[in-house]
Amino acid sequence: MVGGGDWIASLYQKIDMVARTQTPVLVMGESGTGKELVARLVHNGSPRIESRFLAVNCGAIPEKLIESELFGHKRGAFTGASSDRMGVFEAASEGTLFLDEIGELDVSMQVKLLRVLESQNVRRLGDVVDRNVNPRLVFATNRNLEEMVENGTFRRDLYFRINIFPINLPPLRERLEDIPLLVAHLLSTIKENREGRVESISRDALQLLMGHHFPGNVRELENLLRRAVVVADSGQIEVRHLSLGAKKNSGIDLTTSFRDLKKSVVDNFESEYLATLLRHHRGNVAAAARQAQMDRKNLWQLLKKHEINADSFRS
Repeated sequence: MVGGGDWIASLYQKIDMVARTQTPVLVMGESGTGKELVARLVHNGSPRIESRFLAVNCGAIPEKLIESELFGHKRGAFTGASSDRMGVFEAASEGTLFLDEIGELDVSMQVKLLRVLESQNVRRLGDVVDRNVNPRLVFATNRNLEEMVENGTFRRDLYFRINIFPINLPPLRERLEDIPLLVAHLLSTIKENREGRVESISRDALQLLMGHHFPGNVRELENLLRRAVVVADSGQIEVRHLSLGAKKNSGIDLTTSFRDLKKSVVDNFESEYLATLLRHHRGNVAAAARQAQMDRKNLWQLLKKHEINADSFRS
């Protein structure tokens, strides 16, 4: 997870607290906020890290197949069941099972899931034998489960069973200050994957992104950047490369020389980026240099240039 400020520190603190336990986790947030990434961080911080991590999107599986996907089936249980097959609860029994979009399950399936959670036993479709399972469970949803409980579309007892340790992820529009860090991280990843030769983004393009609502959150930002990298005709993403439309008033002062204006823009970006970076890493310059993929000496020189004291971010 990439971000700055208090929310990211609180997130990692919660993950660190719960990862080493067996407590179920419920991750809530809009689509594209990184719910599966949080689930993987929980798994990676747990004693089960050497075991399997399985992710299932409950909303993407047809209703007729969801029970077989979760609990498995015996040969001949239904048309097309040509052999025995274990479900994901069995497959992830020594590892972590991530059930995404848990709010998409119908009420009858919720009853069966609740039984498994309470008994830690599954029965494959068409079978008469219960099998003990013990996966670490992480649930996620982009829906308001409390409202669903009130209107009768989500069982209250199941809600209390999974909502033991909730983690809420804020939408990107509520943490716009993270966009410079996210852009730098995503562009670095795109470059590592050899998807383009873009090295940077212009100040106007960055400002355009920071003024966008981002209904698709970080996933939307990533897709915008991937497209911009493809269409960019230089080593830098400009406003024209973003499929958002430019602001009518760019705020550029034409009375200032190009050289002076460019220096001011670069200085402002460097200062803002360094402050966000150090806030994210709590003043750890070595970690900040690794995040920025810079030599530590060069980072120290930039901090000195902008008179930024790394120690002031350690609290």
